[in-house]
Amino acid sequence: MATSRLMQHPILPVAPRADVPFTWDGCPSTAKAGEPIASAVMAHGVRVFGHHPKYGSPQGLWCANGQCAQCLVLADGRPVKACATPVVAGMDVRPLDGLPPLPADGARPTLGEVERREVPVLIVGGGPAGLAAAAELGAHGVPVLLLDDKDRLGGKLVL
Repeated sequence: MATSRLMQHPILPVAPRADVPFTWDGCPSTAKAGEPIASAVMAHGVRVFGHHPKYGSPQGLWCANGQCAQCLVLADGRPVKACATPVVAGMDVRPLDGLPPLPADGARPTLGEVERREVPVLIVGGGPAGLAAAAELGAHGVPVLLLDDKDRLGGKLVL
């Protein structure tokens, strides 16, 4: 399967990365190490990742940051957001046409204890404004709790 990837950029360096084998809809494919599923399948010309469960309309990459569910695919049988899930060697990725299947045994996931913290300031959102607010308050000794819907914060904060 031919790929379409940026191999050079006029400003940003494009570092070489190892190929990672995976399958898309049963066809052997390759991704670059650390690459999200969405980038990998789009490099192979795929633009439709599945179809809407009610209307059947095509779905694919929309927000590219994990906020919506337009890029849902099945990765090793589990529904994941293609834009936020890195390819793992040997991963079996398939389009999601309709609703994802429920677990066969119907078992509920085990949930841990909810940690409780009391702080004078809660900041919701780890974007530039949230990070800047947390840094400024922290510089003045104010304890803050920063919440975000992602599992990690990205970018650099330059003060």
